[in-house]
Amino acid sequence: MDSYLNTPEFQEILSEIPGIKLALNSVGGKIVSDISRILSPNATIVTYGGLSKHNINISPDLFAYKQLSLKGFWMLDWNRTHTLAERKAMIDEVTDLIMKRKLIFFFEAHDFDDFNYALEKSMEPYRLRKVILNMDYPDRLKEHDQKSEKLISDIFSGPAY
Repeated sequence: MDSYLNTPEFQEILSEIPGIKLALNSVGGKIVSDISRILSPNATIVTYGGLSKHNINISPDLFAYKQLSLKGFWMLDWNRTHTLAERKAMIDEVTDLIMKRKLIFFFEAHDFDDFNYALEKSMEPYRLRKVILNMDYPDRLKEHDQKSEKLISDIFSGPAY
């Protein structure tokens, strides 16, 4: 992923979206420094994990020049200290921000009946989009299922062998 940040393709994506005000970091390490370069002034970096097991590294000049904010977040602790109603309200608020296009993320959606394909896509290295499952999908196999039920019915209602 970090090698993709400085490519012309990624720069084209950046030119098509508003300035980035929020970065979510689950990795830590050098990538945070690379990401901080593409953030807008006064942006916030929220760290909620450290998969790389390396410290966050941001140039003091870049940090001061862009007036970046660093915040830590621990979801397990947040869930422990908030009620179910508060957690639902948070999800509703995030959903609302996405629907109003105030929060944008890159994803590709797959219907749940394409689960195996979606799983394969999610396991590919250097994914640039989050893979999500559409749980409210049209049953494209409904017609097939009805034919199968009719075939089974015909077999069992026909002459005995």
